[in-house]
Amino acid sequence: MLKPKISMIFLFKRKAVYFFSFLFFVFTTGFTQAQLDITGISTVWDDAFHEWHVYAFNQQDEEVQGTLRVKWQFRQDAWKEWVFELENYDAQIRQKYTNELNHWELRSNEGTIDFKLQWRNDVNQWQINWNRERIKWRTKFNNDLNDWIYKGENEDLFSVYTIYRDDPRDWEVYYENIDLPMDVQVAMIFISIYYSTPK
Repeated sequence: MLKPKISMIFLFKRKAVYFFSFLFFVFTTGFTQAQLDITGISTVWDDAFHEWHVYAFNQQDEEVQGTLRVKWQFRQDAWKEWVFELENYDAQIRQKYTNELNHWELRSNEGTIDFKLQWRNDVNQWQINWNRERIKWRTKFNNDLNDWIYKGENEDLFSVYTIYRDDPRDWEVYYENIDLPMDVQVAMIFISIYYSTPK
């Protein structure tokens, strides 16, 4: 009678391992966000900059559309808090401190990052921080908010620029060999349009 009990215990343990492995797979695939390739962003209305359409491709190469908008449209301080939604990715963007107008925080289902001016009163250069990493996001040319760029050490490139010069209603996103978290890419896009549009 001892032998069957040992076999049953072994079988139970083996099934438990498979079961927990399956649960781990379900939870990690369910909560890990697929990378989305953002291609552009445009205002919903021609004469307002508080609501945007976001255009992208998902991993199945299907076109998807999302939004970037102020969270509380009719509040006096509406421009201090934003919501970004695109497929399974959601983020809240807000000013980190009330007395620092150019220090922001992005919270998403992937984590938290913050970004602020590299130099005081110079909106052309930004510092984005996450997981003990840091990159610089800047305009391609000084005092020209039409074209923003990041160049990494390994030929990676991320760029956001107006489709029509000095018309901040429509933007294109271009990238090569990029391996930046979605949060960082959204922060770059947000900085570009926020600081280039009238309030």
